[in-house]
Amino acid sequence: MGYGREVSTPVTVTTSAAITTADKTGIVYALTLISGTADSSIILKNGGSSGTDSWRLSLNGTTSAGETSESISFPRGLIFTTDIYATLAGTAAIAYVAYEEIQK
Repeated sequence: MGYGREVSTPVTVTTSAAITTADKTGIVYALTLISGTADSSIILKNGGSSGTDSWRLSLNGTTSAGETSESISFPRGLIFTTDIYATLAGTAAIAYVAYEEIQK
């Protein structure tokens, strides 16, 4: 991916879920959201499902899932000190998260 370090294969997110192992620091390098048939969003949280919102990406719904997408990269990475949790919303929305898990 050209980040100058080994980054895991992007994880596919189709439902709200933990990205890293619980209580493991993580660094997000890139995020892609592909629209669903309803307004779609992904919120990356530090500290599980009730953790602190760290980044949000949103798209308007379309008549056919996958018609639009939005990507963002973080060359220096977004650091999540507790763990990375993704809250995904939108019927048929899909997200990809490129990240690195750090041992504490």
